[in-house]
Amino acid sequence: CYLLMLLFRFKLIISLHGDEVERMRNLSKKSIRYYLYNKLFTSAVNITGCSKFLINELQRNFNGINTNKCYPMYNGVSEVFLTKKLKLHKKDYIFCAARFMPKKGLDLLYKATQLSMGNNLLIAGGDENEFLTLGLKKMEGIILLGPLTQNELAKHLTEIKLTVIPSRKEPYGIIVAEALCCGSPVVATNVGGIPELIALATEKLSPTEKEIFNHLVKLVEPEIESIRAGLNKIMENYSGLEEYLKLIPKVRKQFSWSKRLDQFHNVLAES
Repeated sequence: CYLLMLLFRFKLIISLHGDEVERMRNLSKKSIRYYLYNKLFTSAVNITGCSKFLINELQRNFNGINTNKCYPMYNGVSEVFLTKKLKLHKKDYIFCAARFMPKKGLDLLYKATQLSMGNNLLIAGGDENEFLTLGLKKMEGIILLGPLTQNELAKHLTEIKLTVIPSRKEPYGIIVAEALCCGSPVVATNVGGIPELIALATEKLSPTEKEIFNHLVKLVEPEIESIRAGLNKIMENYSGLEEYLKLIPKVRKQFSWSKRLDQFHNVLAES
């Protein structure tokens, strides 16, 4: 890409979304790959990341990049999550959707719900073999849904009692935005770009509305007891669900792609 840019003299915009930045962290600064990446980043006219957290990670890896051309561009969600009919009456399930890998923290969720809650745990994103590779055992009350289409995911997010995102690392956490837009109460870990996403969701809410929101959306540490405490707190506050659902249209506006891309176009116009 760098060589093509030199040959054809086009302007380059780079968009970062997570895993690639993590992989670059392990590159030797003496390697040709690191040198070419560095050339690519320093030559780009703009570099976007799905969170400030990710941009900061990039700049730690490549400290010669001009910070003025780096900025976050938060992801929007697909239309299905913005138009799904909200439901007040929920099914008695705890829900999680994630890739089955250690950094997604499924083991933390597994242990946090193992001794209490009394709810069935629905987990989407992988199969039983992948579940076993995480060192977890299939038990009564745990239902593995496998990969879901966006329509299936939106259906679960509107119907279940609450959604948990137990990640140890998360550059953005699009599932958090999808869950909020579907009117699901949420417990999410306070890592990576997730706190930025929550701040974006509540940006247009009044102080009173934020208080209602915070009763049913909890940021917790990526630890078993912290996740369990977050789950218990939401259950205590569940009588406020109807008021929470009234806020969701405002939250949805924050995650429409048109709004997100308008900000992107404004930055480009100033470049």
